[in-house]
Amino acid sequence: MTHRIRQTLQPRTVGRALLVVVLVALIAPFVVYAVPATVGAEASYVVLTASMTPAIAPGDVVVVDAVPARSVAVGDVIVFEARAGDPVPITHRVIGVDRPADGPLAFRTKGDANEDADLRPVTADRLVGRVVVTLPLIGYVVQFVGTPTGFVAFVALPLGLLVVSEVASLLRSGASEAGEPPDAASDRPTSASTAGDAPVDERIVISPTDLTLTSAALGAFAVYASYVAVQRPTTAAVSLAVAVVALFALAAGIRTFASLDPDGTGDADGPTPADSAGANR
Repeated sequence: MTHRIRQTLQPRTVGRALLVVVLVALIAPFVVYAVPATVGAEASYVVLTASMTPAIAPGDVVVVDAVPARSVAVGDVIVFEARAGDPVPITHRVIGVDRPADGPLAFRTKGDANEDADLRPVTADRLVGRVVVTLPLIGYVVQFVGTPTGFVAFVALPLGLLVVSEVASLLRSGASEAGEPPDAASDRPTSASTAGDAPVDERIVISPTDLTLTSAALGAFAVYASYVAVQRPTTAAVSLAVAVVALFALAAGIRTFASLDPDGTGDADGPTPADSAGANR
């Protein structure tokens, strides 16, 4: 028996909510970069060199937490100043900790991709903090946004489109109310419809545009999450990539294969006209 999927199976708000979740997930890394306090950190930096590859690559963002020097251990990735007051810090891994009885605490550091350790030990006064989060590739976007073209593409243009969309929505709403006949309010149904029939006002549907936008956003996020999982195959990264890819496949599958009834009047449970004719044989 063939069935058609009606648009009224899911409310429009579900598609909108899913799209919002995806957009928040895409925006969240930039919020963490701009406001490190959202994850309990103190600062964030864009990595410029390849000395820590493959763990941290150029274009990645490191989020740094200010910690006491005594809590830093071998294996930690720290950010430190080459010289006290240097505006461009260095991100390297701690390979040794010197705790002399009559001198200050110092760390021996080395970039993962470097053959030799750093020449100068890092003293506590040059320690900026310990890396707690790495955001792959975000630095490229951050640097691009800092250019005039990037500012227009990522800030001015989306803001302008949002303002235009809201103004157009208000104008349409005002025109609709102005064109409504005076007796229209009295003609509206005031009681609930009969059992089994959804009221017309409650038949809010997912439009093909909702599914297309959601699939596109999920697809972009799936590519990014998969790249991160391949480069750094941690449990969290792989789990996130699998979840996002599954959501993308679900949204794309519904958009591609679902036979939508544009009028929302199709019966999802009953047979199609061809089935009805066959039943009368």
